[in-house]
Amino acid sequence: MNIFNAIITGLTIVIKKIGIGFKAVMTGLKIAITSVIDFIASVITAIVNAIISAIKWVLTQIVNLIHLLFRTYLRLEAGCVPPVEKFAGLMIRLRWGFVILSGLYAVYKYLGITALLVAIAVCVVLVVIGYSEAEKEEEKWNLLVKLII
Repeated sequence: MNIFNAIITGLTIVIKKIGIGFKAVMTGLKIAITSVIDFIASVITAIVNAIISAIKWVLTQIVNLIHLLFRTYLRLEAGCVPPVEKFAGLMIRLRWGFVILSGLYAVYKYLGITALLVAIAVCVVLVVIGYSEAEKEEEKWNLLVKLII
């Protein structure tokens, strides 16, 4: 083999290796571009699905609110008080009862039995006043409801 054939053969081998490398780079770029496009499409799909889910959730909440308002309206028209509302009212009253009892205990602990008896008397007077005011308010509301209906 002469020097010229060896150079041509070496150059051919180098060009083939460069071609293989170029083909590998192009294949890698093609895979990378395809992956980026798939990722962007997945992100757009996820965003669209999230927006659709949010819209469905908001619409569901609006329908639930309308249903609740309609149910409440029908209960008020029928004069019914659902058990949950009764329980909530009871829990509010119990909470204030615990607050009052805690206050009375603090009065007894720091000021003694005489101050406790005075505090109990004051609480009883406040309860009586509050009850009579609540009855007046309830009568006023019943009158307004009758006027509206």
